Amino acid sequence: MLQRIKTNLNNNYLPFFLPGLLIILNPMAMLVNEQTKEALGQYPLIIIVFFVSALLLGLIFRTLKISDKASLLISMHFFFHYQFFGYFNRVTSYQDSDVWILICVALLMHFILLKWVLPKITVNTNLIVFIIFVILFFCFYKFSLIRLSNPEFNPTSPIIIKSKDFVQSTIKRPNIFHIVLEKVSADTLKKLFQNKPALRKSFSGFTFYSNTISNYNFTIGSIASTMQGKILPDGSSALQEYNKSFTDSGSLPSILKRNNYQTFAVDSLIEGTKKDIHYKIDLRNRDIKTHSWWYTNLVQLFTFLHLTQRQFFPIKAHYFTNLEFKKLDYEKEQVNFKYFLNDIDPTLNKSNRYMFMYYSRPHAPFFEKSNCESSFLLTPTSYQQSLECTLKLISMWLKRIKASSDWPNTEIIIHSDHGQDSSIAFSFLMIKNSKLKEPLEFSSKAIELLDVAPTILDLANISIPAHFEGQSLLNDTYKEKNKRTAYVTWSTRSHNRKTISHPNCSGPCTEGTIFEIDKNKNFKSTGKFRLLVDK
Repeated sequence: MLQRIKTNLNNNYLPFFLPGLLIILNPMAMLVNEQTKEALGQYPLIIIVFFVSALLLGLIFRTLKISDKASLLISMHFFFHYQFFGYFNRVTSYQDSDVWILICVALLMHFILLKWVLPKITVNTNLIVFIIFVILFFCFYKFSLIRLSNPEFNPTSPIIIKSKDFVQSTIKRPNIFHIVLEKVSADTLKKLFQNKPALRKSFSGFTFYSNTISNYNFTIGSIASTMQGKILPDGSSALQEYNKSFTDSGSLPSILKRNNYQTFAVDSLIEGTKKDIHYKIDLRNRDIKTHSWWYTNLVQLFTFLHLTQRQFFPIKAHYFTNLEFKKLDYEKEQVNFKYFLNDIDPTLNKSNRYMFMYYSRPHAPFFEKSNCESSFLLTPTSYQQSLECTLKLISMWLKRIKASSDWPNTEIIIHSDHGQDSSIAFSFLMIKNSKLKEPLEFSSKAIELLDVAPTILDLANISIPAHFEGQSLLNDTYKEKNKRTAYVTWSTRSHNRKTISHPNCSGPCTEGTIFEIDKNKNFKSTGKFRLLVDK
């Protein structure tokens, strides 16, 4: 074998093939984890393209007569980028000093390459042509004017799954829509409303609370705390506490059920969660969109090319996540959310309904445009466009329900699970205000998501239990807290995440920081908290 490799080197085959291998296969090695293996196994076109592209790149190098040394240099350059910037898999913010150290070292290595290595390599015009070819290729796949597939409805899949029987009561109570969005900060949304008057007008009749604190900075913890109306016990399991949000007798849905409410959960949250409710609507399992084999494979291929580009040109801190390979599921969730609001909701009971609705947008990966059309092959758009699309879907529903007789008997509360990026602790909250007609009202009252559950019970004219730690926002005697508490822990994708042992935990725990936040949004660290690592 060694003799064969030596022969190939002498015949100038291997140096031309190496760049293709390193350019195509190296990012694949960087991305391999259980979810990515599953994605690659489901979409074999990616694997085929890897090897065909490697061969084609080798042929291009040979045709352009790029020197052996230049070919190997390009290979090493790609190898350096993929391996070195693989560290970005665990970096999420420029506020981390490690990011700046990483960038400085990268610049130093490039300087060494340009100063001492390149002068010893023969660089010809063919090499420049090849580099231009690579750049044009990355630009080409972002071209977004062609749609290769159209959605089709598959009505055989049920959207509503019945969990238990509901006996309609003679006591009439208003329908309550409790909508939770993903990762939206009040400041971001307020700025969008200011820049988009038409969008702001869609939410007329609502009070917007711009000084809202999310008590937890991750979805499961935030919803668990909000629905139970309390801070989670130190050392507890976030997943188990989330399950209690829909099963414990003191949780918001259970209290509503005991008071003649028909309960619905419209969401796409993680499997394995338990919900003691009447009806379940899974926004991702209903297969109402179908695409061809070629289209689904091309989506995953272009996703991989985007990740490869971000790995080789890390212009800003960015981590890889298996969520990138689930764009088709997110697209399905978007269509199902729209379908439920506009086609299913009008057919349901006109009173005594509590609808918990979690819509996981706007969350990466972003593929939708502001008008809610999907981008070409679900290539990346932006957080801003995803947020605008989300609000457009809700505003379309509001327009329909405002024009119907259901509006007076409908209460609506909308908030996010937590904020975004550096504003992770700052959520937003909007409540339908029957006293308002025009326009959207802004309130700077200092509140927190612990106030959501008591407010919903107040909207339903149900007494608020003593174990709820928040207050109803409808109460004229509401007292603003000068000390609100936010529990911030690191994402499982962050290298800053700590796993520890602690007496309060029955097993390995993740450790986070407790922040005290005043009315003016000033915050300070006051201690540590622990949550059990869920298997």
